[in-house]
Amino acid sequence: MGKYILLNLKKFFRKEQGIFILCIGCIFLSCIAMLSAYGLFGIYIVKKSAEEQNLSDIEFRFTEDVTRGEFQQAILKLPQELNDKIISYYVDINISEEYPEWNQSRVDFHFTVKNGEIVPSQFFVDNGIKVGNLLHYFTEEQEKNGELVALVTSYPEEQKKLDIQDNKVIFLGKEYQIIATQEWSYVMVPFLSLDEDTILYKSSPSITLAEPITKKDYDLFHNTMVEKLDGKVAFPDYEIPDLNILYRYNTILLVNLFIIGAAALNFSLLYRYMLIKRRGELAIFRTCGLRKGKAALLYLGECIGLVLPGTAAAFGCFHWLILPLLAKVHGDIVTLYSPVIYGKLIAGYLAVTFVILAVVIGMELRSSSLTLLLRGKRYE
Repeated sequence: MGKYILLNLKKFFRKEQGIFILCIGCIFLSCIAMLSAYGLFGIYIVKKSAEEQNLSDIEFRFTEDVTRGEFQQAILKLPQELNDKIISYYVDINISEEYPEWNQSRVDFHFTVKNGEIVPSQFFVDNGIKVGNLLHYFTEEQEKNGELVALVTSYPEEQKKLDIQDNKVIFLGKEYQIIATQEWSYVMVPFLSLDEDTILYKSSPSITLAEPITKKDYDLFHNTMVEKLDGKVAFPDYEIPDLNILYRYNTILLVNLFIIGAAALNFSLLYRYMLIKRRGELAIFRTCGLRKGKAALLYLGECIGLVLPGTAAAFGCFHWLILPLLAKVHGDIVTLYSPVIYGKLIAGYLAVTFVILAVVIGMELRSSSLTLLLRGKRYE
C-alpha cells in the first residue's frame, strides 16, 4: 500500500503542482499561526492580569541598615536585560536629624542603570517636567561621576532654610554647586554624590518598570537583592502571574483548538477538491474491486504524506527562526514552549486534521461507482 501512496503523491505533484503547493503551504502556515498565537496570547493574558494588580511598581524594604554603596553594587549585579526594563529606582535618606527645620524628613533619589552605570531616570525627569516640578535635571555624566551639583527649591521661604553661599549649598557636609531650581524638594543631588556609607531609608525603596513585571523577572530581582544584600531586604507577598500556570491550562484548548480546527478544515477542503477531480479514477478502481476501506486508507496515507513533512518543517522553522525573533520583543515567551507543549500541539493538530479528513473522505466514498464516474466526468 505504501508504494501506491508514494505513486499517488508523485502523480499529485506532477499533475496538480499548484494545489499540491497550496496544501503544503496551508499546513505550514497553519502550524506557524497556531504556535505564534499560543505564545502571543499567553503574553497578553499574563500582562493583562499583571496590569490589573499594578505590578509595574514593586516596593520592598530594608530590614537592616543598607548603605548607598551596598545598594549600588547589588543593582549593578542584575543582568542588563532586566535593568533595561526598570525605568526608575527610587530610594531616599532620612535627614530629619540633620535638618529638623525642614518641612520634609527625607530626600529622595531617582535613577536607573544604563550600560552598567547609574544614570538619571528619564521616566522621573519626564514626569517632573510634565507636572511642572522640574525644568532641569542632572546630566548622565554628572550622575555617573557623582558630581557635586544640586537643584535647590525655588520657593524663597524654603531657600532661607538652606545654607547657600556664592551659588553653592552645603548639604550633608559637602559643598554643592547650584545648577538650577525645582519645586520637588528642598534640595536634590546625584545619588552617587552621597558617601558610600550613607544609610538609606529602610521602608521606602521601589522600582518602576515600563511594563508589568513577570514572575521570571521578579524572582531574578528578588533573589539577587536578597543574595547581594545579605538578606537585609524583605518583599511583600506579590501574587505575580506565572506565565505557564496561568496561561497554559486555561487557554490552550480555547484559542488553539479553534485555530487547529480552522486550519484542518482549510486543508481538508483543498484535499476534497483533489478527490472530486479523481472521482472518475476512483470509480474505475471501485469497479475493479477496490474496497471502500482500502480506498480510505490510501487517501489517508496520502494526507499523512502531506501533513507530517509540512508539520515538521513548520515546527522546526518556528522553534529555530521565529521564536528567537519573538523573544527579542517578549523575552519570557520562550518559557511557554517546552517539549511537552510542542507534543500536545502537534498531537492536537494531527488528531483534529485527521478526524476532519476522515469525515471528508468518508463522505466522498459513500457514492456508488457509477455515480462517482458520472460526477467525475464533469471535472475532467
